[in-house]
Amino acid sequence: MKRQGKTIISTKIEANKDKIYRSQDIHDLAYLIFPNKNAKDLRVAFILIFLSLKYSLENKLTSPELEEKRVQKQSGISQKTLWKARAVMARIGIIERRDGIYWKLSTRFGKSLKNLSEKINQFMVPAGNVEQEEKEWFLLLYGYP
Repeated sequence: MKRQGKTIISTKIEANKDKIYRSQDIHDLAYLIFPNKNAKDLRVAFILIFLSLKYSLENKLTSPELEEKRVQKQSGISQKTLWKARAVMARIGIIERRDGIYWKLSTRFGKSLKNLSEKINQFMVPAGNVEQEEKEWFLLLYGYP
């Protein structure tokens, strides 16, 4: 009998500049994080987790408290879907686990995007010396198959 493989949780996000520019609320953010057409339940779980953390006391929740919120607010979402959404949110840095006990909103995702923006701006500036320019051309010619 074959064992069922591990479920792979995708962390692809929609980085389309126009969609990012038009984002106005938490629902738009959920569509950026879960862009697949069939990810409606994951988007609902994302919004549930985000709002639960945002409006909780001290902006932190334990897993049982989050499960209680799921039952109160959106019992149509399975526990597995909630876990998947929470895993994606933790992997990309929107939330983080603190002291192994509770979940909290994190600033890692925003800082990473700012860092990416700064790096892109740095890469756009022409190299100041010949060595750097030669290295960049060398990477194009020999660095990739």
